Amino acid sequence: MDRLDVILFAARNQGRLVSTALAGKSLGCTQQNASRALKELEKEGFLARQPTQHGTLIKLLPKGRSLLHSYSIEINHILKDTYKLSGKVVSGSGEGKFYTGLKGYSYQFRNKLDMKVFPGTLNLSCNEDAIDAFLSHKSPIHIKGFSDRKRSYGSLTAYLVTIGGIRAAALRPERTHHRHSILELISESNLRRELSLEDGSKVVIE
Repeated sequence: MDRLDVILFAARNQGRLVSTALAGKSLGCTQQNASRALKELEKEGFLARQPTQHGTLIKLLPKGRSLLHSYSIEINHILKDTYKLSGKVVSGSGEGKFYTGLKGYSYQFRNKLDMKVFPGTLNLSCNEDAIDAFLSHKSPIHIKGFSDRKRSYGSLTAYLVTIGGIRAAALRPERTHHRHSILELISESNLRRELSLEDGSKVVIE
């Protein structure tokens, strides 16, 4: 239990009658420790307590609201970084141009992503954990697999992103020869040319 836990508890329970049992359960500690933590913050001027016959009324004071606001700014700053992904441009095998040109995919790109995709992909080398964290905040768009007379093609999961202010989509194929640390981007634009990118260029996608 730290100060943030106690401040959040006080903020959530402003104007309510709170028992020491509820405080202990919410803070994951004994009733005595919860009561002690609230008393300490009261002494420091973060909150006010008003005991009654049926419990204690808690009020967050300006100093407490200011501390909560500072926590909020710090948390938002941390989360903001998870909404971006850094990577380095790398060359692919050239297969992206073939696959993005297939009607079974291009039709779905137009209808589901609203993109008439430029042939080919921009490949980025990124940290695997960072990719997973970044995409976890995006809405997945399923691109179905299909078959022709020669072979079958796997499904994809697409995520709308932007790179250098240009609308794009990150692809995670069901089948791929790439390492998991390689993220493929498609766009209506030739991203290499539009953004003057070459192998080794560092980029950020949002």
